Amino acid sequence: MLKVGIVGLGRLGTSHANNLAALPDAKLTAVYDPKPEAAQLGREKYGMAVMASARELVHSPHVDAVCVASPTYCHAEAVLLALQAGKPVFCEKPICRTWAEAEQLLAAEAKAKSRVAVGFVRRFHPGQHKLNELLQSGLIGALRFCNVDLVVGAFKRLPGDWFADFQLSGGVIIDMLAHHLDLLNWSFGAPARVYCEGLLMDPALPEPNDYASATLVYQNNVICNLLCGWQRFGRSANCYEIYGDNGSLTYTWGAKHIVHYPKNGDKQEIAFDVSEESPYATEIKSWLAGIAAGTPPKVTLQDGVNSLRIALAMITSSQEKRLVHL
Repeated sequence: MLKVGIVGLGRLGTSHANNLAALPDAKLTAVYDPKPEAAQLGREKYGMAVMASARELVHSPHVDAVCVASPTYCHAEAVLLALQAGKPVFCEKPICRTWAEAEQLLAAEAKAKSRVAVGFVRRFHPGQHKLNELLQSGLIGALRFCNVDLVVGAFKRLPGDWFADFQLSGGVIIDMLAHHLDLLNWSFGAPARVYCEGLLMDPALPEPNDYASATLVYQNNVICNLLCGWQRFGRSANCYEIYGDNGSLTYTWGAKHIVHYPKNGDKQEIAFDVSEESPYATEIKSWLAGIAAGTPPKVTLQDGVNSLRIALAMITSSQEKRLVHL
């Protein structure tokens, strides 16, 4: 029985707690959240002991592994403490906010006996797995370019909310596009260069919102066009499409099939096995299975850092109005 402590019991922390509580090989034992009402929920709903700090939780003899679901700017502190204590960690994406933190975490993991799993939940969705499988199979031939359409048309955050503070959240690029940057790396390998224009949560705007448009080129010459936004009105989209010499593949998050447009043929819908299990539950099971087997996580700290590297390069490109080589 693996005893798990949770740092941060907000929306995703509660989701992870629910999934962990349902597993026979895990037991929730401790929680740290600076909001008293959240910590009290952990005590009342899950029977967790309330800790006064992330440090106290990590060093508790009743905690074998740590789930970090605190705000982005708090991730590095808790993950670093867990690594130094030799305890395996699951950390929500993005892995951290700054490059200095990323380097610190990589150095700590290299010295540690434990490993970090990163919560890129889309890697655990059967639709994304099927899409990646089709890309690697050569179905659409040599890959040429990709479009990511990722817009939320109902952003509600207001000043005072950490999501609306660019220095804390990194805006839509670091917080939301992080998922797709990881998926692009998964499909295409190592990136080469990026150019971006963005709002970067400009405080001069009447209300908090964000937008970024970028062109990312991989070392294999695949061109990726990225559009992402946190807007307060308008449409919402979450679509990922790839074009090759022999056709294209499109997957919209939540759809039950992948759309295939062959070069010479009619549009096709490629089905995949739809699991009744939430991908959030699947990723937590994967984390626990890796700990039990002593194997590396399926989504590693390096994967998290690789995604952050592109996100930070996009921000630099937007701020400095220049092409950034990766």
